[in-house]
Amino acid sequence: MKYTELILARLGEITLKGANRNTFEKRLLTTIRRRLKHIGQFNAFKSQSRFWIEPEDEDSMAAIDDALHVATTVFGIVSASPV
Repeated sequence: MKYTELILARLGEITLKGANRNTFEKRLLTTIRRRLKHIGQFNAFKSQSRFWIEPEDEDSMAAIDDALHVATTVFGIVSASPV
């Protein structure tokens, strides 16, 4: 069952990269997924130069505040907020 609350994470200077921007974005997304794994089941994906974090189950929905903290402490993310 999918929940409607998401976390929107905004990228920093990675958006200024040129041809190798995709490499940096993939690395950053891998880091976010790895750090979220310890909190619960989350789906992290990229869309329109932003990262989205979505809880996949009820237990993860309860840990949305912890996931928000993780998103704001990953190097390369300038801000994150629930949407």
